[in-house]
Amino acid sequence: MRRIYRGARRRLKTISDPLHLKLMQKSRLYCRWHQNPHHRKVHLGVLIISIFALAIGFSQFLPGNQSVAHAAGITKYARAVGGNWSANATWSTTSGGVADTVAPTSADDVVFDNFSGAVTIDTAAVAKTVAFNGGTGYTGTLTHNSFTLTVSGSVTFVSTMTYTPLASSSVIMAATGTLTTGTKLMPSVKNTAGVMTLGDNLSFMASQAMTLTISGTSIDLNGKTVSGNSAINRLLVQSGTIGIGKGITVSAGTFAYADFQDIVFTNGADLNLSTITGLSGDCGGNTLAGGYALTFTPSATQTWTNAAGGTWSTAANWSSRIPLPQDDVS
Repeated sequence: MRRIYRGARRRLKTISDPLHLKLMQKSRLYCRWHQNPHHRKVHLGVLIISIFALAIGFSQFLPGNQSVAHAAGITKYARAVGGNWSANATWSTTSGGVADTVAPTSADDVVFDNFSGAVTIDTAAVAKTVAFNGGTGYTGTLTHNSFTLTVSGSVTFVSTMTYTPLASSSVIMAATGTLTTGTKLMPSVKNTAGVMTLGDNLSFMASQAMTLTISGTSIDLNGKTVSGNSAINRLLVQSGTIGIGKGITVSAGTFAYADFQDIVFTNGADLNLSTITGLSGDCGGNTLAGGYALTFTPSATQTWTNAAGGTWSTAANWSSRIPLPQDDVS
């Protein structure tokens, strides 16, 4: 820095010396300052700070650093080349554009459109919203490996896309928003904050590990159906904390192949779940707000009938049905 300072002084000497002498003669304050034994050190410090400030400011306009300016709170499009969710090269700030940003943050709106390629969720993924209905609609594949997709708003799948989640993956709705599945079978879903509203029917993939968990305010069925996959791949609808009731607003909606634990239903009338498709399981702690009657499928003792042995999940091995949570077994 001292060399830069000395070089700058030599280049400016022919200009600055006459001005310096004139100011020394005309300005008492200027003259006193230059009589201060530390004035050269102060001049050097100011020069160094100015050079660094200019360098940092200029670096923001270099192509390699443009992504910094796009790091939060913008719309990011999945590019035609596709790739891993975590890779910066997968994302653009324009539809069909070049890679000019970083992987989505929790403040970003994520869009998949007709120009987007196949994307794999290869790590815990976040976004403010995720929409697969950009342009004329996404027709690619979203592969969802064993990670969470956490969204602080709405998620909109479309029927034209392919969605391949694993049973160990999950979708987390972390703020008030709408979940629209576009007829796609979902992995486990968790509402951790706000109200989650269904935009269409919510159906789950074929697995005995599927859960719909409420840790936020509530879920509004909005006239839609929440369904497990089958009599042997049932859905557990549960509160995020055992013993603490969490709300579901029925809103003319219904269920299928579902068991319930610690759910506070709101229906404005009696609620009869005894004859829903696949019957209803009562795991305890369920109530209906407003003092109305809540009815689950009546319990019935199930007797094992296959002397040769077999699997628990085969209905023919039982006296009348695969046991529900409220059934006794003998």
